[in-house]
Amino acid sequence: MLRQPQALLQPPRLDAMVNDSGTQVVDFNAMPHPISLALIRLQTVTSRPEQVGYEVHVRGEATIAASLVKSLRKCSPGEDIFVATPHRIQRQAVKAALESEEDSLVHAMQDMNIAANAGNVVVDTVERLQGSEAAFVICLFSLPRNSASQSELSFLLERRRLNVAISRAKTLCILVTSDNVLRPSVKVLSDEGGAKGYAFLRAFEERAWSASITIDLDGV
Repeated sequence: MLRQPQALLQPPRLDAMVNDSGTQVVDFNAMPHPISLALIRLQTVTSRPEQVGYEVHVRGEATIAASLVKSLRKCSPGEDIFVATPHRIQRQAVKAALESEEDSLVHAMQDMNIAANAGNVVVDTVERLQGSEAAFVICLFSLPRNSASQSELSFLLERRRLNVAISRAKTLCILVTSDNVLRPSVKVLSDEGGAKGYAFLRAFEERAWSASITIDLDGV
């Protein structure tokens, strides 16, 4: 479920309990903990746009995901991180990108004496992550700039899939997407399922911190 900005919410009612000494206490652990939302618009550049297929785009997307994982592990090394992907090809690309980053990250964590207490990094499809949670979740829902596949857009805009991916996060959810997913064609929105998913995505976009990142696909 998407959390609205805290300023728009009424503060929760605190139910006090009486302990053995007759003192009223509040159980703060029972209070809800809203998560933070962030949205990254992935933009790509290349000298050969006609040769950029889905696999090349996915490698660029995976590079961003690996960089985010590296940054999160440096900031909060003891927390678990999920990378949620709609497709297996994305999962494979992210794992490959993380392997290339692994040596430098391990050395950095060993220098800080925190390698033994490091959290887990799990890269898997949205369906396989269902039922589990992590402090940080990175969701990869972008498409190549020249993609015009209605079926692929409808797949990404399935509300249940979006909800499952986003709701895995306990602290921060980072959604990596692209303009053609955020602003789909009217034809895609004419489908009821696509319209519901788009409304869900728009609600996320309105509540999230947002930024754009440009990656040169010639170098991936």
